[in-house]
Amino acid sequence: MTTPALEFHAVSKSFPGVQALDSVSFDVRPGEVHALLGENGAGKSTLLRVLAGDYQPDSGYLSLAGEHAGIASPREAHRLGVQVIYQEPNLAPSLSVAENIFMGHLPVKARRVDWPGLHRATARRADKLGLTVDPTRRVWSLGVAQRQVVEILKALESDVRILALDEPTASLSATEVGMLFALIRRLREDGVAVIYVSHRMEEIRAISDRVTVLRDGRTVDTLTTSAVADARLIMMMIGRTLMTANAPQPGRSGNVALTVRELVTDEVGPVSLQVKAGEIVGLAGLVGSGRSRVTKALSGTSKARSGTIEVSGAAVRIRGPADSIRAGIAICPQDRKALALVPDRSIAENIALGGRAVPPRAHVLSRRREAAVVREYLTRLDIRPADPSRLVRTLSGGNQQKVVLARWLAQSPAILVLDEPTRGVDVGAKSELYALLRDLAAAGVGLLVASSDLVELLGLCDRMYVMRDGEISGEVARADATEESLLRLAMKAPAPAGRSHQDG
Repeated sequence: MTTPALEFHAVSKSFPGVQALDSVSFDVRPGEVHALLGENGAGKSTLLRVLAGDYQPDSGYLSLAGEHAGIASPREAHRLGVQVIYQEPNLAPSLSVAENIFMGHLPVKARRVDWPGLHRATARRADKLGLTVDPTRRVWSLGVAQRQVVEILKALESDVRILALDEPTASLSATEVGMLFALIRRLREDGVAVIYVSHRMEEIRAISDRVTVLRDGRTVDTLTTSAVADARLIMMMIGRTLMTANAPQPGRSGNVALTVRELVTDEVGPVSLQVKAGEIVGLAGLVGSGRSRVTKALSGTSKARSGTIEVSGAAVRIRGPADSIRAGIAICPQDRKALALVPDRSIAENIALGGRAVPPRAHVLSRRREAAVVREYLTRLDIRPADPSRLVRTLSGGNQQKVVLARWLAQSPAILVLDEPTRGVDVGAKSELYALLRDLAAAGVGLLVASSDLVELLGLCDRMYVMRDGEISGEVARADATEESLLRLAMKAPAPAGRSHQDG
């Protein structure tokens, strides 16, 4: 029998008040893609940080190629050929793509950095992997998907024996996902052991050989992927029946909550759309279509050059985030860690930020009232753990998203704008978020949901606008929409003979 490339032997790890890992054991074989499934909070991220040397286990140990491995630091993990790519890219924003990839060992010529050589080496590496990057571009100017590509190139620059990927396709287009899968298959052929963390069942099916399920920090089982049904995996993960995005419930649409007319920014436009109170409206489109740019204009983080925005029938001028909040627009951005949360502050402080950003004119928000609001939303949104003093960076992706929602719901917004709301969120937390969004619509809040997940939009939304090249290419009612019809609009592909876009 082949010696496993990696083994976890009864690994346990706890934090104050939380048992994150409880005697986790499984192995990963050379040349295997091993999927790791579990709800947010199941222990997946903690386990990857143990593998990366960021955390030391309280008990248990790891072995590499049959030998006990005490991975005391990220530097030691790198030396042993272990690379972990997290969901949120860990890059130096002010440096170029090439500098990030070769950080720590830039090519030198005549005691100076060989910039032409560095750029050529970066281009060669990208070409070899079927990827496209601009070596000279600063990382801060890249989108989330492009940063993910740079992170992958950076990890594979060294001699990798074990590669762990945490939600690597969360912000990639279908083409980029195909390239990533081709890369993973090449690594598998070279004998690299790959741990693949994803909440997308179709990806698990397409790329993995075996799957291990974690729940509440414990190993549930390890199974051959092809031999287990999706329904069984989901029950192993969460132990309950899900509410999915495939059971749409029309909202109680009423007065117009948001009107955007001929909006033009430096990146998109003209864009016109409307959202009624009690309605969930989708904003679909391929990566780079301009979905996120529209949400940024509504949040005040991207300046509008022309056009008008109305909230509940009143024209508003949005010059910055404070104007957006005052107007009654709540924004949940795609990159929640960088743009919506203060990771090293507590749950309570992050929820309270909404009230502190635009304090009431007539009175000062009392600490007692603030604490009561935090307790209310910890319970209402089932934020786990329900500890207001817990640092946000220690929460799972789904619970971080709930903290962002709690902040804005406490302000009773007229319109809630969400950009990729379930990015990096597991199937159980997705179910809870879908239910919450439907409840908000039923209570009269207007919701605009920008997402690359067409199945999500089809199941959740009453209407959908489709974007292409920074403009609205079409509007489709839920009853007339299919994945095919939305993709045709997103790609400007002609409809099949005898059928219109509305025919679905």
